[in-house]
Amino acid sequence: MTSSRCLFSLEQECQTTVEATDGEAQISETLRRFLKIFGDLAPSLPGEGGLFNAYGRVYVDINHHLEFSALECDSPYVLAQMVDTQYGLATKATAELGRRGGRSAKGGGVKLLLVNNNHNGLLRPETAFWGTHENYLIDGPAQDLADLTLPFLVTRLYGGAGGVLFPTAEFLAGTRPLAMELATGGHTTGNRAIYSTCREEHHMGPRPKGRRLHLILGDGHRSQFNLALQFGATALALKAIQSDRELGAQLGKVTLRRRGEGWVGTLQRLNKLANPGEPPRVDPSVIEVQRIYLDAAGRWVASMSDPQEWMAQILEDWELTLDAYERADRSWLAPRLDAFTKYELYSAYLEDRGSSWAELVDDIEALSTLGLLDHDYHSISEPVSAFSDLEQRGLLSQRVGDRIEPGSEEEPYVPAVGTRARARARFIKEHSGRTDLIMSWDRVFELPPNERVRTLFDPFAEAYAG
Repeated sequence: MTSSRCLFSLEQECQTTVEATDGEAQISETLRRFLKIFGDLAPSLPGEGGLFNAYGRVYVDINHHLEFSALECDSPYVLAQMVDTQYGLATKATAELGRRGGRSAKGGGVKLLLVNNNHNGLLRPETAFWGTHENYLIDGPAQDLADLTLPFLVTRLYGGAGGVLFPTAEFLAGTRPLAMELATGGHTTGNRAIYSTCREEHHMGPRPKGRRLHLILGDGHRSQFNLALQFGATALALKAIQSDRELGAQLGKVTLRRRGEGWVGTLQRLNKLANPGEPPRVDPSVIEVQRIYLDAAGRWVASMSDPQEWMAQILEDWELTLDAYERADRSWLAPRLDAFTKYELYSAYLEDRGSSWAELVDDIEALSTLGLLDHDYHSISEPVSAFSDLEQRGLLSQRVGDRIEPGSEEEPYVPAVGTRARARARFIKEHSGRTDLIMSWDRVFELPPNERVRTLFDPFAEAYAG
C-alpha cells in the first residue's frame, strides 16, 4: 500500500562569483567570511563544508560554489517559504559582508554575487550547467517507477524557469533539459538523466521503509507559486504512479513520442515554447498527459481518509495552470510561472530597444543583454533585482504565504513542519555556537572527549535517539 506521507526538499547550486576592485579576489576566504556572517543571523551549528540552521544546510561545494539545501518539508507551500527564508538570509549576509569591508589579496574591496540559475553565459547545449536537485520520499526502489514517471517529467514544463537559446533565439520552458543526455540512470555532473537514479539511497536509517528519489531535471525558481506547484504536483504524481491502476492504461492511449524519437528528443521538442516572432505556446500533448496525471493524483487524494490540506490546493493550482496553458493565457501565467514572467520581461526589453523577437536571431548584443537580465532575475544576493522590481510594481502573484522571517515563528527558529526538521531545529537552537558538535541530516556527532552520536533516522521523528 502506498504511504500517505509526503516529504520533499530542494538543493540549489548557486552561481557564485567574487568580484574584487583590484581584480584579485580570494574566493575561499570570502566564502568563509560569508558563512560566518550567515551563521550568526540565526541559530546554527557546523556541518560538513558549512553549517546547518533551522531552515536547512548551507555549504561550499566543489569548484567553490555555495549550495543551499532546504529542510525536509511535508507541504510544498511551506517548502517554497523556507527556500525564500534561506535566500533572504543570503541577501542579508552578502550585504553585511560588504558593510564589513571584505578585502582582496591586495586590500581592495570584495563583493559576493549569488545567483540561483542553472547555466553560465549564453544558453546553448555546450554551456556550463549546474543543478537544482529535488528530493522525494518514495516507497520502493526508484527504478521501479521509471516507465510511468518519464511521461510526467518530459511534460512537466512548469519545472522550467525559462531561457533564450543562442543563437536561434528560441524561447525554452527550461534550461536544464538542454543538459539531459539519458532517459534514466546517469550521474549528476555528466551523462545526466531525465529520471535520475544515480542516487537511489536509503531515506531513513539502516533499515528503511522508504527511499529518496533524487531528480535533477528542474530549474531554479524565484516564484514561490512555481516552486510549490512543481514539488506538490510531482509528489502527488509519484503517489499516483505507485498506486493508481488506471494510469498506465490511460497513458497508453496517448502518442507522446514521435516515430524513432527517444525520451531526450521528446523532452527537447516539448521544451520549446516559442520560435522567434511567435507567441509562447504549450504543445497540446503536454496538457493532455499532465491532465491524466492530475486526474490520477486526484483519485489518490480522494481515496485518503484524511488528506493534508495542501493536497487539494495543489490539485487546484495544477488544474488552473493547465487551463491557462490551454487558453494560452499569458496574463494568468506571467505573474505566477518564472518562464512566462521572463518572456514578458524580455519582450518589454526588446520593445524598449525598438526591436522584436523576430529580429533577435544572431543579435549577439541583444541576446547577451537578455543573458544578463536572466542573471539579474535570479540574483539572491542583491536586495534589488529584476524579479524584486516586478514584485514591487505589483506585476507578480507568486507568494504562497507571508514572508517568514527567522525567529518570527510561533516557536522561534522552529519551522512549522511535520518532519524531523523540527527536532533538528530545536537542537540547533539549544546548542547554537558550540564548536564540538558536527551536524548532518540524520546525526549529531559530538567530538572528543565525549564522542557521542545522536541519531534522527526517521524523517518524521520528533526527537533524537542516542
